[in-house]
Amino acid sequence: MAVELISREIEQLAVTPGTPVFTVPGSTTAQIVSAVAVNIDTANATGFTVQINSGGGLTNYIPNRTIPAGKTDLCPELVGMVLEKTDIIHAFAETADDINFKVGFKLIA
Repeated sequence: MAVELISREIEQLAVTPGTPVFTVPGSTTAQIVSAVAVNIDTANATGFTVQINSGGGLTNYIPNRTIPAGKTDLCPELVGMVLEKTDIIHAFAETADDINFKVGFKLIA
């Protein structure tokens, strides 16, 4: 069994879900080992949302969260989650360009 550690970072999240943060490759499963959202602005960032599309169903795991100015959210509800092949993570925020989002994964083939 091969294990690979990778990370994906999206700087300045968009207002709507656009390009996925990450899609689990077809031959693997992925476990989230870290997830961090940082508000890089001097005002509160609103509407931070993380959705996972799994098996055709879309679920809000972090719905509409506010991150205070200059603060970090460690997204504990995502850490440890196991994603199956072709699952997709989307992240976006109502306050455009204020949040950077980084997710670390352990890929298991």
